[in-house]
Amino acid sequence: MRPPKHSCSKFILFCSCCLFLLLPTGNALTIEQNPEPVGIFISQEILPYMQMVQGLEKNLDQTTIRVFLDSYGNPYSQETRFQELRPKDFSAMVAVGPRALAYLKEHHWPGKIIYAMVLNPERFSWKTADLCGISLNLNPWKQLITVARVFPRLRRLGILFNPEKNQRWFTKAKTLMNLKNLTLIPLKIKERADIPKLFIPPGPQVDGILFIPDQTVISQSIITYVIKEAMRLKIATFGFNHFFYDAGAALSFIINYQEIGSKIATLVKKVTQKGNCVSSGPPFTVLLNRKAIDTLGITMAQPLPLGVSIE
Repeated sequence: MRPPKHSCSKFILFCSCCLFLLLPTGNALTIEQNPEPVGIFISQEILPYMQMVQGLEKNLDQTTIRVFLDSYGNPYSQETRFQELRPKDFSAMVAVGPRALAYLKEHHWPGKIIYAMVLNPERFSWKTADLCGISLNLNPWKQLITVARVFPRLRRLGILFNPEKNQRWFTKAKTLMNLKNLTLIPLKIKERADIPKLFIPPGPQVDGILFIPDQTVISQSIITYVIKEAMRLKIATFGFNHFFYDAGAALSFIINYQEIGSKIATLVKKVTQKGNCVSSGPPFTVLLNRKAIDTLGITMAQPLPLGVSIE
């Protein structure tokens, strides 16, 4: 015997209601159906970049895809989800290092871009990009005030740089500098061959030399040479990563790459939620080289300023 038609209708209605109740709510559905991951576009697979990426992924609750640039300048990824670098496939793009940011500029990437591990990122800006991030540029004022506080008897601080590349940095530093007891002295070089001339007797008339990121100066052999010659003349040197410490610099600003990643994660969250994204310099600590300081016989502040350690 066939059941009455009205019984079938009630049964179908009951099943439909149960199915509706089992469906996820609107918010849950939105989260599950947000397929666009955050792209992490990496210039090359080197330790500082990967430390930054680890800090980013550890503090980001969104799906990510790592994309690299090969030696020919082509993007690739080991993840099967990646097909090609298309703006519509990503909720935001993190450019790690200058090569990645230059690639996005060259291809007029229209989406949201957060940069990291880049010196002077303003040179990469373009009209269609919504650009912000954390650069590798240490704040000149923070560097100078730290050196002055750690070594209160320092009077003449030499800045080693190529004016064609970093005159703007020196001019800005001179403008910021208002400490009466510390004078900035430009140690200008146009090419690497000029560097040994600085140490011809009597040598540079300074108490210390501050390295800044400058393509003419920055190579391991030049850094080692300058620190060695400065040490011979009882001149303290101040650098901006752990290599300087290892080479004998009295003070080094140590950038925390994982902490950059953590701060980039915060910027990604703001950007994807349509919030304001404010660019800044990198977080850092200050490391003093006890052996170099003892050899030079220079006086340190007692106690040391907050955030300064000695090894």
